[in-house]
Amino acid sequence: MPALATVFPTGPSLAADAGGEMPSFGMTLVQEEGTLIVRDLVPNGPAYRAGVRLGDTFLSIDGVRLKGATFEQVRARLTAPRADAVTLQVRRRAGGNQELRLKRPAPNAALTAAALAWRSSGALDAGQQGAIPGPQSTGRSDVIDRGTLHVGDDLIDFTLPRLGGGEVTLSEFTGKPILLDFWATWCGPCRAAAPGLAAITTRFGDKIQIIGINMDSTPGMAIQYAQGAGLTYPHAFSQGWEDPVIREYGIHLTGIPFNILFDAQGRVAAMDLHGQPLADALELLLHRE
Repeated sequence: MPALATVFPTGPSLAADAGGEMPSFGMTLVQEEGTLIVRDLVPNGPAYRAGVRLGDTFLSIDGVRLKGATFEQVRARLTAPRADAVTLQVRRRAGGNQELRLKRPAPNAALTAAALAWRSSGALDAGQQGAIPGPQSTGRSDVIDRGTLHVGDDLIDFTLPRLGGGEVTLSEFTGKPILLDFWATWCGPCRAAAPGLAAITTRFGDKIQIIGINMDSTPGMAIQYAQGAGLTYPHAFSQGWEDPVIREYGIHLTGIPFNILFDAQGRVAAMDLHGQPLADALELLLHRE
């Protein structure tokens, strides 16, 4: 394998992005113990649309391992005009590695000042619009991790109140693929993901089952939003970040939006998939059944 110094060229042009911020991709990286971790992420920015999530650890770019690489070296690799996209492998905080296709921005591409002002780090107050409470935020109390599911694990059953009345018990829906989606109306990226979930519902119909886990403080706004966005599947109502279900599934560590895809036997098949990757995973599961 070539040395990092020859794979990741550096130069004076890198000075504009000093400090770990990558505005053209809509993300900020921090270096911890020789690895680069996503600290901030602009909702619906290039990195977010590619599937990058808060807390992801960068493992490799186009097959080149990043252990020990500096931020400047990684940025140079991402922005080098070799192709219109790179293959990025990340380790997800919720467990497992994922391979993403990250498109390079067009020359001189820039995000708006409003988008760049959005931050999900501890610099934001918990009540500020757009802040996602989670491990990078002061928006939750310090809770104890009760464990996070990994691919191949069995589902953790639960019964929660259903938005609009009644209850939702997860195990009652086994026998077909289940997508468990954690969301809230105050979460900008959750709202951005809603049209894709509505499209998944239309495309797959009753071949799959989507279950939303809403994390609003009161159910009224969530019911109204779900109806308006075409999210016609059942939605359970949790009690926020301290809810035992949220803790058992590790959502207090991942933040939202976050989803977990179970196969028909109730085993974890994938996590945190959105858009076409989610549709591809569902097609694969249905083909296996």
